[in-house]
Amino acid sequence: MGKVVLIGAGNSIDRHLTLEAAEALRTVDCCFYTDDVVGCEKYCRRHGIVAEKLGSDAVLGGIRSAIHKQWSARILDIAVSADVAWITQGSVSIICGVSRTLLEDAPGRGIRVSLLPGISSVEAMLCALVVNFSAGVSVFEASRLIARKTSPSAAMHCLILQLHRAETWLNPFGQPLRAEALVGLRDLLLGSYPPSHPVCIITCRRESHESDKLDWIKLSDLPQHASAVSPWASLFVPALQEQSIDDEALALLTDYARLEALYHMPISLLRDEFSSAELGKWPRKT
Repeated sequence: MGKVVLIGAGNSIDRHLTLEAAEALRTVDCCFYTDDVVGCEKYCRRHGIVAEKLGSDAVLGGIRSAIHKQWSARILDIAVSADVAWITQGSVSIICGVSRTLLEDAPGRGIRVSLLPGISSVEAMLCALVVNFSAGVSVFEASRLIARKTSPSAAMHCLILQLHRAETWLNPFGQPLRAEALVGLRDLLLGSYPPSHPVCIITCRRESHESDKLDWIKLSDLPQHASAVSPWASLFVPALQEQSIDDEALALLTDYARLEALYHMPISLLRDEFSSAELGKWPRKT
């Protein structure tokens, strides 16, 4: 009887795979992955690892839970007589649908499952945002947050993962995000935040030559920015301050997200140390 090792590859297998996970991949008979894991095919080919990519155009538009069940069954069928690995993006501590199904179904087939810790996409986003998270941060998956119909606490910073999977009934698996799919999330957040509250659509770099992408917008405008939501985008909602940010301050925030490298000051310092009036005296990038 074989085993299944669950491995998180962070935002990119070449950049975030841990030494422990790399060693595990060298010892298994084969591994499974999807297109979500950037660089996995090249990595496995380079290191002589037998790998199978799960998913094809045939599953696009299908029911996600059924797809996860199908992929899990394929992995467990091989694990009956071999040691295999399932590679997922981010960290396996944030359980993806396939990992969850494997954990549920493997014991019934007598197959052992182990999880290897790794770099989380959450950690990559926190580093990109350069915000003080010492007071805590709430982390949610978009579709589950909407299903709960409970807005997060506005007193704490909030990260909403897998933004492209919000309102999945409006957005078939693998299809571009539609504006109406973000309406429910926006309306839910409006229960705790004012319409002008700043939020950030964040997409962390997945290749070494790329840069983190931070799109600061007003909460009320979230559905209008559906085109900016890639399969790897998340939403950062800052804790609610005593006063909501106005349009001018939001514009300044967007400008200085681009200028922080020039001034060698992170966004958090620009926001914490200077008022909108003071920031308005600084040169603005055109």
